[in-house]
Amino acid sequence: MNIKKGFVAALLSGVALVAAVACQSATPAASPSGSSPAVATPTAPPAQSLTPKPPESPVEIEMAEVSAPIESVEINVAESFPPQYFVAIKSGLPSGCAEFKGYDVSREGNTVSVEVTNLEPAPGQLIACTAIYGFHDTNINLGSDFTGGETYTVVVNGLVTETFVSQGGGTVGEDDGSKIAAPAPIVGVAINLDSQAGHAELVVISGLPNMCDESGSASLLHGSDAIRVEVAMVRPADLSIACAERYRTVETSLALEMTIEPCESYSVVVNGERYSVQAIAPNVRCAGPDPIGQPLPGGRDYPTAVVPAPIESVVIISTRSLPPRYVVKIVSGLPSGCAEFNDYDVTREGDDIRISVTNLMPAPASQIMCTQIYGIHDTSVNIGSDFEDGVKYSVLVNDYPAETFIGAGGPVPTRQRIDIPIGKLVEVEIDGLTLEFLEVTEDSRCPANVVCVWAGQAKLVIAAIDGGRDLGKHELVLDPTGANLNGVELGKYSVALVALNPYPSASYSIPNSDYVATISVSPPSSGIERPAGPKATVRAEAVPNEPGGVILFADIVGGSDNNKDLYCVGTEWQFGDGNGMAMIASCLPWTAESNIQRHFEQSYTYGAPGTYEVTFTHGPVKATTVVEVK
Repeated sequence: MNIKKGFVAALLSGVALVAAVACQSATPAASPSGSSPAVATPTAPPAQSLTPKPPESPVEIEMAEVSAPIESVEINVAESFPPQYFVAIKSGLPSGCAEFKGYDVSREGNTVSVEVTNLEPAPGQLIACTAIYGFHDTNINLGSDFTGGETYTVVVNGLVTETFVSQGGGTVGEDDGSKIAAPAPIVGVAINLDSQAGHAELVVISGLPNMCDESGSASLLHGSDAIRVEVAMVRPADLSIACAERYRTVETSLALEMTIEPCESYSVVVNGERYSVQAIAPNVRCAGPDPIGQPLPGGRDYPTAVVPAPIESVVIISTRSLPPRYVVKIVSGLPSGCAEFNDYDVTREGDDIRISVTNLMPAPASQIMCTQIYGIHDTSVNIGSDFEDGVKYSVLVNDYPAETFIGAGGPVPTRQRIDIPIGKLVEVEIDGLTLEFLEVTEDSRCPANVVCVWAGQAKLVIAAIDGGRDLGKHELVLDPTGANLNGVELGKYSVALVALNPYPSASYSIPNSDYVATISVSPPSSGIERPAGPKATVRAEAVPNEPGGVILFADIVGGSDNNKDLYCVGTEWQFGDGNGMAMIASCLPWTAESNIQRHFEQSYTYGAPGTYEVTFTHGPVKATTVVEVK
């Protein structure tokens, strides 16, 4: 330890300077009364030295390295899988002389040790320091070299201990079910702010694609450029496990330890995807961008939720065409002034047509005041004309009682339909064929009166015997979207799953013993019963008063509206005269709520009369027509 002598010299010089100033500023003594004051002849000032006086040396303080006091330790997960782990440390600066020095990290097995140090004046020095307690934030990257499912301990300065379980993507171990962690699909992101209490939270809605998936851990890191979040789900490591494919969502709320302003947009990175999210506070009206889960610009200024609409009436009408086309007229309710009609969705399961009608309502956390005005909305749903003659069909809309109609003018039923309870063996009245309903392996159909991301499906196993010959076990799939085959060939028969009852409900679980399968059986020549797949049609119309001019119309008919194979695919026209045109679509990534384009129009002018074959191609579907140009 050295305290420089310059400090003492400076102190003495200061005292002398104060004394000199005091002498120069003193008031002269008064002269005796009646006498004139004596006038002194000024003397010349002493000659100044030409050599400048060196500046006084600053005080040098000897600093010592000491352990920093630790205020808080938090483990965060950054964006990546396997995840990278960070430890956020808030350390103290006990006085105005203290300054942060650095940190050192070491690891032994599953224990990570962190030493955080400050610099402070060494003991024994005459140093005056302000008694102001400060803080320093340190964010340390621990890396990603951690075994999934194992517990790790972080010790800071030997005093503060935090633990975390690595998500790492590795197996969790046989004793707890052999599960692995994976990033969860993100459905929505929102920032909710209580401006009066000063609290803000980040809400992440993530998906669980099937019934084996479980909600995993979530972590949040306040980065300099974005709020970074990792939300995980946990699923079996054994991929051969059969899981019901029912899509569910889970909401995760994470407290934001930063200043959040209402209506401001913040950059949020969730599982590697970046979102612009507007902070929403109750009773604060904002006009802003359209982030996921937030209001549209110029529209509602509060987040909304899709809910089933109350149904007032259902009426089935038919056209006079042959076969007739059936239309379902639905009157649904709008329970308040904030309610809006959203959409409808149609699925068909054998003789049952299910229609889901939904409204948009303020999300439960939005705390919006709505007028108590009950409105109505009229919806007409065209369910087509593909109904067998004389067969009774049921139409179910949300939780409204079913309406029925009898198919007329359609194809005559050629298949025998039988109902088989689970565990029962039934003889079909076709050449001694016997079927046994063994088990239901999956029932992920969307429950009645519940809004789902997808319609779901059902799978069951049957056994067949033909005249004493064992035809083995076979899986039948019931898929309302038309994406999967409903039937199989069993020897000389075509066997298809038409319906599976009872239909799922959100209010109760179906006992396995209650299942009854409706199965159709027909000769192979009749074909396997399956939902109509998508196909293309194309036609042409001449343009009046324009020689050689035509307008080409193409339509995609059949299949589901969210068919992934037909979403955002290229379109090609070949006009038959050696010319063609191709277009590439530009759209958002496919989701379960995406809709395909079904109608296309194209104008073209032929240079000479003739007969031309026009070909329209849209992804995997194609259609042709002949154009006569005169």
